[in-house]
Amino acid sequence: MNGNKARLAMAVIVFTLSIGTLALASGFLIYEHGARATGLAGTLTARGGDVSAMVYNPAGLSLVKGTNFSVGTTLIFQSGSFAGSNPFPGFGVTHEYEDRVFFPSNLYFSHQLDDELTVGVAVFNPFGLEVDWKNPEQFSGRYIAFKSVLRSFYANPTIAYKMSPELSIAAGLQAVYATVELNRYFGAAVNGRLYDAAIVKLEGDAGIHFGFNGGIRFQPMDKLSIGVAYRSQVEIDIDGDATFTQIPISPTIDPAVAAVLPQNQKVKTSVTFPDILSLGIGYQLTEKLDVAFDAVFTGWSSFEKLVIEFPATPSLTSTTPENWSDEWNFRFGAQYQWNDRLALRAGYLRDITPQPKAAMSPLLPDADRHDFTFGFGYKLSDALTLDLANMLVLFDERNTDGKSSDNFNGEYRLSAYLVGFNLTYNF
Repeated sequence: MNGNKARLAMAVIVFTLSIGTLALASGFLIYEHGARATGLAGTLTARGGDVSAMVYNPAGLSLVKGTNFSVGTTLIFQSGSFAGSNPFPGFGVTHEYEDRVFFPSNLYFSHQLDDELTVGVAVFNPFGLEVDWKNPEQFSGRYIAFKSVLRSFYANPTIAYKMSPELSIAAGLQAVYATVELNRYFGAAVNGRLYDAAIVKLEGDAGIHFGFNGGIRFQPMDKLSIGVAYRSQVEIDIDGDATFTQIPISPTIDPAVAAVLPQNQKVKTSVTFPDILSLGIGYQLTEKLDVAFDAVFTGWSSFEKLVIEFPATPSLTSTTPENWSDEWNFRFGAQYQWNDRLALRAGYLRDITPQPKAAMSPLLPDADRHDFTFGFGYKLSDALTLDLANMLVLFDERNTDGKSSDNFNGEYRLSAYLVGFNLTYNF
């Protein structure tokens, strides 16, 4: 009995160390916040011209005339699989994601006060994910996580000022709210056999935290535009609850498990959403065709470490190294104005993962990717515009190569397909 209790106590400590990797979920950046932008692979830093510019470069809002209201969403169809390697979980072991559709959404409002000054507000979801593995009771990584969820909500009031016909500047305030959830199994070794003793659910939310963003757009000649935009990092403090729900095993084993199973308790941590710098250049090749190139830097190195605090049980407090790296991604987009009502769009981007192989886990596997986009904008009337976009995300296959800090090694294969739309009314 004492030996079993010791093993269970050790399992609790291991759990608290692994729980820290929940913050890796915030490393999943969603950059699709408007169907026009998505169709152009996000190349709006120099372009501007619609209300979603408040996200990509708020200085582009100075090109938006009148009063505008836009609402939209992006449907994300995500799939993933895992093939294990030795020593654990072993060759021949395979698992798949549950089929899920996610829909980060956006809402924009802008108003042109005069020829120089435009104000607006954007509401969008820049960070988020849900990783949900099929058949969790059979999933080899269930003691790490079988379901992890992160949601972020940004409200971003903005003011843009046209200093001259060539130069616009803008600034905004971002108010940030986030929620997180992690589900995993708790394993207990009894008489040399490992049992699923409990399901552990960690969930929490953060109060409102603040950051800022700003941008500059310069058009030195009719055909050439240049843009620079910056969005600050935001550190959020999360207060949560850890709930341990015991799974019945047998009348002889259950009391031993109950005796050492942690009580439900509070947990605290902090997560930093990284800062983002974008540089863009646009050029009008012909009367109908324009192209743009963006380079986007994301400061993922803010995930150097993570501290998980258990105020009621200080001995369980842990510090986990993360060691993400800063990365650039590169984007190209083109638009062809077919006629007065129809605009055709296409784009490509190359995105490099900031996640080291040691941090790959069932919580959030990630890899380098190639993204291909296409879409269109169509004026349904003089006041109403429909934008539609598609994105195919092709991840490189990626293996942990025996470096997993969770000792859960193998190859992850991921893919995603996105469909976005926006309706914009100008009045």
